[in-house]
Amino acid sequence: MEMNDFEEFERKLRCHYLFHDSKNDSKHPFYINSGYKPAYSCGTLENYLFATKYELSKINLKKMSPNLNKNEQKALRNLVKNKEIIVRKADKNSTLCILDKSTYIKEGLRQLENELYYEEINQSRIANATKLIHDLIEKWQRNDQIDKITYKFLLQNLFNKKIGKFFLLPKIHKIPPEILLEIENNPAKIIEYGFLGRPIVSLCGICLTPEQQIPDTLRVSPGWRHFSYSKKPIQTGWHNRINTAAKHAGVPFYVLIPDLMTEAEVVDYSVRADDLERDIQRKYTILEEKIQTAWDQYMGNVITTTHFLKVIAKLYKPSDKPLDNVQPI
Repeated sequence: MEMNDFEEFERKLRCHYLFHDSKNDSKHPFYINSGYKPAYSCGTLENYLFATKYELSKINLKKMSPNLNKNEQKALRNLVKNKEIIVRKADKNSTLCILDKSTYIKEGLRQLENELYYEEINQSRIANATKLIHDLIEKWQRNDQIDKITYKFLLQNLFNKKIGKFFLLPKIHKIPPEILLEIENNPAKIIEYGFLGRPIVSLCGICLTPEQQIPDTLRVSPGWRHFSYSKKPIQTGWHNRINTAAKHAGVPFYVLIPDLMTEAEVVDYSVRADDLERDIQRKYTILEEKIQTAWDQYMGNVITTTHFLKVIAKLYKPSDKPLDNVQPI
């Protein structure tokens, strides 16, 4: 276990001990976890954590020896250093595919030139879009249209947007059996037929460049999404030549069609807004029921005027816990 993992384990145990009696039934749908790290919980738990950490520190981890012989290791290093091929995991299975780099770039640019899903622009729009979004959020905050928690949620990572990354996963299960058999007998045929690739876009919703289709940039940001569309095994224009000079200066930018991005964002925020509205309605419904119960008891001479006023005062008093049912005097 890495020390960072154990520190997170310590934090969760201490928080569970300190807050196990706390309940928060009305958690805000846009609440961001604070990552609070208690310094101390109780003697018993601290002794357990110290003893566990001490026992872990005494473990001698043996260095794993490779299961490849020298010739296989040399061959693997040569494959990694070979800039003319691309090694990819196949879509929907764990099979590895080795592709010619020019074939891979050709398929990527073929998909990017599909105007139904992508739009070519001359320069990145990230800075302008970020400023527009920031101004809009600030306006909502000034007009009290959103609360502080929602404001903080919307602003998180707003200015940390990076250029997106586009790459493909070979869809070998979409290749017709007769063509697949022909490729197995003659691997050079893959250049003639090409391959179908499943497009994966990290940091979906922002610009991406053809430069980052190439295998040097495989890092995917947490929380990535992807858009994909189905294709027939053989399509019109499959063998059309596409410019593969992706690494030359002045390459164009591509961005996902705004309609697709808007649809994904609207669905996400609509679900969160519905949860927030439902939570607010539930609070006021419970409050109304308690006021009506207290009023009925007051009109039925079950409780006095003083007790009725105290009940109403407690209902409107800020509290994290729901008020118990009104009891008759």
